[in-house]
Order: sequence, then structure tokens, then C-alpha cells
Amino acid sequence: MMDEHLSYQDLLHRVRDLERNEKLLKEKNELLELAIDAVEDGVWEMDPRTGKTYYSPRWFTMLGYEPGELPATYETWRDLLHPADRGPLEEAVQKFLEDPQDLYSAEFRMRTRQGDWRWVHSRGKIMGRDEDGRISRMIGTHVDITERRQLEDSLRLTQFIYEKASVGIFRVGADARILGVNDQAAKSLGYSKEELTSMSIFDIDPLATTDNWKDIWERFLDGEGDSFETIHRHKDGTELPVYITSNLLVYDGQQFSIAFVQDITHLKRIEQALYQAQKMEAIGNLAGGIAHDFNNVLSAIYGYSQLAQLKVNNKEKVLEYIRNICLASDRAKELVQQILAFSRQGVSEKAPIDLGDNIKDALKLLKASIPSTIEMQENIAVERGVVHANRIQIQQVVMNLCANSAHALQSDGGKIVVELLPFEVCQGDFSDDPDIIPGRYLKLIVADNGHGIPADIQNRIFEPYFTTKKTGEGTGMGLATVHGIIKDHGGYIKVYSKPGTGTTFQVLFPVTGHNSLPDHERFEALPRGTERILFVDDEGSILEIGRTLLSNLGYRVEASTSPLDCLACFRARPDEFDLVLTDFAMPGMDGKIFVAEIRKIHPTIPIIVCTGFSANILSEEMTDLGIHSILMKPVSTSELAMTVRRAIG
Repeated sequence: MMDEHLSYQDLLHRVRDLERNEKLLKEKNELLELAIDAVEDGVWEMDPRTGKTYYSPRWFTMLGYEPGELPATYETWRDLLHPADRGPLEEAVQKFLEDPQDLYSAEFRMRTRQGDWRWVHSRGKIMGRDEDGRISRMIGTHVDITERRQLEDSLRLTQFIYEKASVGIFRVGADARILGVNDQAAKSLGYSKEELTSMSIFDIDPLATTDNWKDIWERFLDGEGDSFETIHRHKDGTELPVYITSNLLVYDGQQFSIAFVQDITHLKRIEQALYQAQKMEAIGNLAGGIAHDFNNVLSAIYGYSQLAQLKVNNKEKVLEYIRNICLASDRAKELVQQILAFSRQGVSEKAPIDLGDNIKDALKLLKASIPSTIEMQENIAVERGVVHANRIQIQQVVMNLCANSAHALQSDGGKIVVELLPFEVCQGDFSDDPDIIPGRYLKLIVADNGHGIPADIQNRIFEPYFTTKKTGEGTGMGLATVHGIIKDHGGYIKVYSKPGTGTTFQVLFPVTGHNSLPDHERFEALPRGTERILFVDDEGSILEIGRTLLSNLGYRVEASTSPLDCLACFRARPDEFDLVLTDFAMPGMDGKIFVAEIRKIHPTIPIIVCTGFSANILSEEMTDLGIHSILMKPVSTSELAMTVRRAIG
């Protein structure tokens, strides 16, 4: 053999070659290890037959471990996988080994030494097979892609927010062309996204012009944003008010505006309602001033009429005239209360009323305001009943229902029929509405032969702010108010309507009894007393009437038009008085201050306030001020007598 003839010299050369090759191999391995250590990727190598595995130092450190801190095994890698990723990933590895492809690639989460999770992208390649064709060597890398995944998640979330935002978002170029929109922008205008991106701002904003767009863009270039209200036109031609906030953005060298567009139709309705409320508040303030003075005049008429009755007991005709004066004063007082109630500054209380008379009064007011082309027909039953209700609110129900019918008839004319009939509800009569309680009712019917209400909106007509009227013609609160009043009175309302044939509203009010309205009590039967009363009112006539009435009831009265004089008198002799009767709106000293000073002197003495009008008197303040009762001018003799007696005890 050749080896037997090798010389020593040849053998020496071979040994030196082997040493040199070993040195080169060692240097290459060291360079390879340095390269592996230098890169950011973790390197792994595995023999799938034996499970023998190698992990580079970076493989460990990217997970927070020291190199070699964990066993270099397949099980180590598997145990560090996120539980949600482990099963699917092991199946993918097994599938790859059974049917190898050129490259292996997967993304998954691995637990760090600190217990949090990092996203890893693993890639591998088959590098060797044995004599049987089995994979004997795989080499791959682990790359930390956590930041990339977070960025992708953030971008997906941003895109989701952009598409699902509750406001329309427009991307607009310098030439006013629409470059992109979100879902809400397309939905609010009735177009598809593709349609909108083929249009310009001038196609959807009837108020936009080339000049004002140029001004807006120049403000953008100066670094200013823009916020304004305008109109957008829907695909069907209808217009809606919108509020726009926009700014200039520069991306990838391109300038464009991002505009956030909010439909403010609902806000405009609220604004209208608020404006109306402010107008009513102003009317209320005016009504309050008028009511105060008017009630003082009425008090004098009312009081002197009652005093006159005491002096002419045997003259029946004069007594009849005086009673008529008192009745007229009562109606005038109710008129003042109606003014205050409609301006939301009066106290709304329920009492037994004749519903028929109340409805007739409302219709008298209506006839003056309804167009002459509309025929009003009323049928108020003679035999009715008494309902426990607020007179003003019932009139409001009638007026709102009739106004609704008048609007349905519009300028074409037609007929409105108002009926009031006795009605009996028996058990099972209204199976579709189990809330209706069997019993005696009065049925109010308001019907018209107008255009009717479409079936698809009949269940919405009592919703606040819902209206089919044009902007400026109504706030959508009329029928909602009607519904609230009827429910508050224990009643029920139904609507029957068919387009083209008209609308009928039926309202049921529970009857509390027969015609048993309270009569005026005779003066002789009124409660009397002998206690001492301190009485103050800045109106001399009212002071004289009150003092005389109280004196005729047996009380000893000390009276003055000056609250300061009354206060001085009370401070000097507090134990001599059993009750204080005071006006509230007085010159020189407000009623609140007067009552507070009285309370400092005598904390428990009964106090009655008698006033024509004061927006400051609220029921919750009565307790705080220690006021026993509030009497609204003009005050009847019976009302005064009973209130004083109850206060003194």
C-alpha cells in the first residue's frame, strides 16, 4: 500500500497540513461564532431525529436569559410558547417534517424571563439528510418582531377607528377633490365610497365656492385649523346641518386636509327648543310683573265685593250683582294662573273640574287662531262627570291636539271635530292594552280629515323632538307634552290614522265623581278665632280689606304697609302675636329677608305668605324659610279663614 512507502518527510508534511487546516477551521468557527453573536437574530440548529438542539447566545438574551441558562432542547422552545400558539405551532412543525418544503416560517409569542411575551418570527431551512433520506439537520433564526407587530396592531386599530368612527371623516386635496372617506361619511350622505371619491367638496356643500375654499386652504398653509358650520346635501337632495373641524396634513410629500364632519341636526333641534324656552322665560318674566300688579287690582275688587256682602244681607239683587263680581274675579284669577302656567312659572295643581266647560274655554281660544278655511265642530255631552285635573294642562292638551289637526289640514281646509262623551271600560275591553283600568271615563275625541299619519311613524309621534314638520315649523314637543300630561292624569291616549283619510286621537280621563264641584262657603260658617295677627302688605287697599275680613272673623289685627315698621313692632313685642301674614314682593324689604328676621326673633311663630306673583317662591324653599302656607292673590274669605285657622292650630 501507498502508506507503507510514505517517507518521514511526507508524513511530516501531511501532519503540518492537517494542523494548518485545523487552525483555519478553528478560525472560521470563531469567526462564525463572532458573526452569530454580532447579529440581532437568535440562531438555532436541530437534528429532528435525535432532538439534539443548539441555541445561540442571542437566542437566549433576546428572551432575557443568560446564554446557556436553559437546556438546549426542543422541549425548552415548546414550553416557552404562548399557550394559544403552542398547539397550532407544534402541528405546523410536524406537518413540515412529514412533508418538507424549502423553507419553514412561522410567527408566535414566547415568554421572557420577566414573564411578559415577545413576538418572534422563526425561519428555518433543511441543511442535511441521512442515507435513508431523513432530515438530519435544520438551521434557522429567531427574530424579535414585537415592535413591528405592535405597530401593525396600532395601524389596524387606527384603521378600524377611522372606518367605524361615529363622525364622517373626509380626506380632501388642495383642489377640493375628495380623496378618501370613512364608512360614516358615505352613510350620512347616502353615497358609496367610490362615488364620493369621484366628487369634490362643491358637489356636497351647496355653500362652498372656489373663493372660500381658497381662503380655507390658505389658512391651512399658514398652520391654522378651521372649524365652522355648513350644509351638506344628501344623495336624495335633502340638506342637513353639519359642523366641520379640519386641519392640513402632509404625508409622503402630499398635502391634504383631514375633515371631521358631525351631523348636528339633533343639536339644532335642541338649540331651537332652548331658544323657545328662553323666549318663554322672557315672556314669563313679563307675565310675572303684569300678574303681580293685576292680582293686586283684583284683590281690591274681590275684597271690597266680599266686604259689601256683609253690609247688604237683605238686598238680594245687590247680593247677586256682588256675587257676579266675585265670580268674574275668580275667572280673572284663573286667567292669571293660565298665563303663569304657560310661562312655566306658576304652581300646577290638580282639582275637581268640569272637563266639558274647560274644553269649551280652550276651543274659544283656538277659534281665533285657526284659519277660516277649517270648520270647527264640537259635541260636548250634557251629562258628564268631574275629573281630578289641572285646568291649564287639560286646555294645553286640547289646544295641542287641535293645532296638530290644523297643521294636517294646512291651507286646503277641512274639518276638525271635538267630542266629549261618557265612556265605560269593562274588564277585557282592551286586551291589546292591559294598562287600561276598568271604570268610568270621559272620552275626548279630536278628529280631522287631513292627510293622515303614515303607519311606519305612528308609534313614534309621542317621542320628544320627533316631528315631520319642516325646520322652523315645530320642535317635536307638542304631542310628547300631550302624552306626558295625560299619563300624569292617569289617562290613556290612542291614535287611529290612515293616509288620505285623516287622524283621530282618543283620550280617556278617569271620572272621580258626578257634578260635585265645590261651592263657595257661607261667611257665617267659616272658622273663626280671637288670636292676634301681624299683617303687612304694601298695597293700602289690600291691607284694609284683609284687616277688615280678619277682624270680622274675630281676630285682633295689627297692620302696616311698611315691612320695616312691622318688624320693629314685632321686635318690641314678639310674644303678643300668634301669626304673621305678609306680602312677599315689597319695596324696602324683600319678603325673604322679612321672614328671616322674624324667624331670628321668634323661631316657631306661624307665617303665611300672601302674594300676587313671585318667581322666588318655590315649594322646596317653604320648609327652609319656615313658611306655613302660601296664598295666591286674590284670596277668598273662605280660603283666608281656613288657612289662618290651620296655621294657628
